[in-house]
Amino acid sequence: MAAEFNDPSFGQTLRCDLATGTDVGVLAATAACSAIIGGPFGTPGTHVNDADLSVILMGNNNAINIFSSGTPPVNSSFNTIINGENNSLVGFYTSIFSGDKNCIDSGGGANTIHNAIISGRNNILCGNEYLMIGSGEQQLITGGSSYAGIMTGCCNFMITSTFSVLAGGGENSICSGAYNSMVGGNCNVILQNSNFSALHGGCFNSLVGQASFLGGGGNNTLSSTAGADFSVISGGENNTVGANRSFLGGGTQNTINNTADNSFIGGGSLHQIQPNAQFSFIGGGSTNFIDTTHSFIGGGTLNRICTNSAHSFIGGGCNNLIADDSFFSVIVGGLSNCVESAVGGAQYNVIGGGTANKIRADAPFSFIAGGSTNEANVGVFSVITGGSGNIINTGTGAGSGYASIDNGFRNCVLPGQATSSYISMINGEMNCARGNHMSIFNGSNNDTAGTFSYVGNGDQNLVINHYGMVHNGVQNIVHNGRHDSIGAGISNWICAPDSNGSCFSSIVNGQCNRITSSGTSASTYSNHDIIGNGTNNCIFNSCLNIIGSGMQNCIFNGSNANIIGSGENNTMDLSTCRAAIVSGAENQIVNSSFTFIGGGVSNQIQTSSNHSFIGGGQSNTIGGASQQHSFIGGGSNNTISGGCSAIIGGSGNTVTHNYASIVGNGLNSVADDTFHVSCVNAVNTPLTSGALPPGTIFRYAGGALPPGALPLYIMP
Repeated sequence: MAAEFNDPSFGQTLRCDLATGTDVGVLAATAACSAIIGGPFGTPGTHVNDADLSVILMGNNNAINIFSSGTPPVNSSFNTIINGENNSLVGFYTSIFSGDKNCIDSGGGANTIHNAIISGRNNILCGNEYLMIGSGEQQLITGGSSYAGIMTGCCNFMITSTFSVLAGGGENSICSGAYNSMVGGNCNVILQNSNFSALHGGCFNSLVGQASFLGGGGNNTLSSTAGADFSVISGGENNTVGANRSFLGGGTQNTINNTADNSFIGGGSLHQIQPNAQFSFIGGGSTNFIDTTHSFIGGGTLNRICTNSAHSFIGGGCNNLIADDSFFSVIVGGLSNCVESAVGGAQYNVIGGGTANKIRADAPFSFIAGGSTNEANVGVFSVITGGSGNIINTGTGAGSGYASIDNGFRNCVLPGQATSSYISMINGEMNCARGNHMSIFNGSNNDTAGTFSYVGNGDQNLVINHYGMVHNGVQNIVHNGRHDSIGAGISNWICAPDSNGSCFSSIVNGQCNRITSSGTSASTYSNHDIIGNGTNNCIFNSCLNIIGSGMQNCIFNGSNANIIGSGENNTMDLSTCRAAIVSGAENQIVNSSFTFIGGGVSNQIQTSSNHSFIGGGQSNTIGGASQQHSFIGGGSNNTISGGCSAIIGGSGNTVTHNYASIVGNGLNSVADDTFHVSCVNAVNTPLTSGALPPGTIFRYAGGALPPGALPLYIMP
């Protein structure tokens, strides 16, 4: 049964347990309107209440005290200790509800008001106002904190913090600032001058910044010398953000450095966004690096975007590099691809993928789609779509660049005499283009070095000719000249010592055919010539000629506008013009124009035998001092050395007179204006002269002869 004792001071009440017979409470003389309601059960103890309008309801060795400072001392008022042991309280409107060795203290001031410790053990609240420790052990709020609380946990610490909350965990700290929150975890810290920030979970994380968030993980740091404001680390391990308005999603050992504001790392490991690399993005992967602004690495490993390469992009892959001063560049993926650096930079470039592709410093606005070891070395607007070992180097002169290699192996574009530009190369192997406005479509070891030149296919073809072409074949050459073409074949050549020497000429096909020029004057040019096919046919220092086919047919030395249709070893030489050899073998026209050999073997129209004709046969010859306008129809070993003469056929006939003709065999002309025949078989000849004109041959039957008539005697 309990008894009540009234202190002489105003309003004081002490209520104790009479079972022990011991007074367990002490009310100081300064107390007013105060009470000690109960005491210990079983173990003697004391309650001390030195404050106005305060209550200790129950417990052991609990105390509500006056402030230790002030002259005179200032009493604590309107306070309560509900239960517990060894709790102490100093302040106004403060409470300790339960627990052991909890303390609310003034810290030497007189403004500890509206504070509470709900429960727990060895918790200390030493701040200004509106503070709370909800539970836990060895929690501490101190240093002028207000409107803050530690909900639960162990060994958590809060100093000089306002409007902040620490919800649980162990050995966590909020050190100054306002409107901060920490939920769970271990050994986490929100450091000084951080406001509106949150750190939720994890261990050994630290945060300094305004309106920032650290989500968990371990050993993550969100801070910089200037603060890391409006930034986020979601989780991971050993990550660091030192920039404003930045996000790091997770992973390990990733860093967004100081002043790299507005940057993002999604995850992965060992990523670096360097100082001042603002507006940069690394999505994931490992060991990626950005040291410039407004750049992006999506993933992969060991990818790098370096200094002053702003607005660049690496999608993924491994060991890709956009080096210094290469802004607005892209590497989509692949392995060990590089956009190289230099003063001025390889700018506005794209590598799609592949392995070890490179765009060098002097190749801005270039594109490599894929492949391996392809290189845009020098020249603007270069394109390599794929393949391996392809190189574009158009030179740095005015107008250079605009070259493309669409596929293939070890194809190259090199500077011409000064630069190269507007070059297209499609597929093939070890092809090379040097010059302007040229194309190689396929093949291997082909080379072009003339403006507007072209190689379509084949192997070891060469075009060093303006507007020249080789469509196909092997070891065909178009050298110097202009507008020349070789269609196909093997070792066909169109060559000249200068750009005027062989122009508008063509070899369609065949082997070892030649159209060539030896000098630099018009008399030695070979222009507008055609060889259609065959082997070892040749047109030399001559223009407007055609050799259709055959073998070892030749047109030489100023012989223009001629045709050799086919055959073997047929020749035209020494200014022969507008002549034709249709076919045959070893036929020859020398220095004779408007002449014709239709075929046969070893027929000749010799010097100055203009307008002459040999239809065919063997070893027939027209030649001499005035043998023009002569005709041999055929036969063998016939010879005309007179003008306007004819041998119709036969063998071994010779005309040495003018206007003479022979029909027969082994005949020789005897006079000008004569017709020679070995034998005439006249059938149905007239019997009388009648009204026949002079010179008519008729069958004479006697009588007078017309003037000039020649009787024909016919043996009976």
